[in-house]
Amino acid sequence: MRHVAPDAWFAGIRNKNIYTPEKCDQDRVNLLAYLQNHGFPQARVGAPRVTVVNAFSNPSSAWHFRPVQPGLTVALPIDSGNFYTFGPPEISTPLHERLNALKKGNLLSPDLNPGRPFSERAVETSRREVEIRLHRKVRRQKGTREYRLRATSTFDYATHIATVKFDLDPTPSYTVRRLELRGNQRFPDKYLRRRIPLSEGQPLDEYAIEAGLARVARTGYFLPFKKEDVQIDTHDTTHSADVIIRVHERANSASPSPADANNSAAPWGLPTAFSISYGLDESFPLNSTAARSRCNLP
Repeated sequence: MRHVAPDAWFAGIRNKNIYTPEKCDQDRVNLLAYLQNHGFPQARVGAPRVTVVNAFSNPSSAWHFRPVQPGLTVALPIDSGNFYTFGPPEISTPLHERLNALKKGNLLSPDLNPGRPFSERAVETSRREVEIRLHRKVRRQKGTREYRLRATSTFDYATHIATVKFDLDPTPSYTVRRLELRGNQRFPDKYLRRRIPLSEGQPLDEYAIEAGLARVARTGYFLPFKKEDVQIDTHDTTHSADVIIRVHERANSASPSPADANNSAAPWGLPTAFSISYGLDESFPLNSTAARSRCNLP
């Protein structure tokens, strides 16, 4: 838990000893992602339960007087589920033929090797890496065909083995119906569109969007892009998509700071004092634990 971490160094200065529902929910999402990327694909993290209790304000020493003050107890139920490891990955015949044409050897991540803990991130990273390689090959050959991959994971309950199958996705790509740019005041749309290789009527290409946003950020006139700056609304009836990109212009035209330059390539309360402990939660199914936080209010 990162956002609510009362035992961290300088927790009071860094506001890590302050509880808010938003911060706790973000920790819940991060904890679930951690479990799913470390061998527990079926993990569940329940909603936090907060109750008011009486707690000591400062556990300084056994003989030091510590007044009793009202505080909070936060219980976060966790069901990790079964632990799974990767089995040998499967690649469909059509995809295997395309990969042989690349002559790049094994493109799958080493994290997918048999015996490694199951990881959703490793599966998505391998799927994305192979798709990018196929995408670049088509662009070099000036082709128009789009290759989209899908990764399907199956779990054997008896052996606790996870098998991932990679295959070409037969579903056609969405067509860009509308590309809208928001937030630009000093720079016209034409300036941005020249750097984003995507326009209305073309197939939706997320890699073109990422490359275009990185190109825009490198100009130094815009702040680095975040994932929430790109909104894609799909329409299944017409198989089209509306792309909305929000840009943030810098206050001046100075070059970006080194920290921003490193990040530009990726497009994508109550004051309290806590003590966190882990234990079994009887109200949750077997194989579950609950993270509990005790805090004192000032």
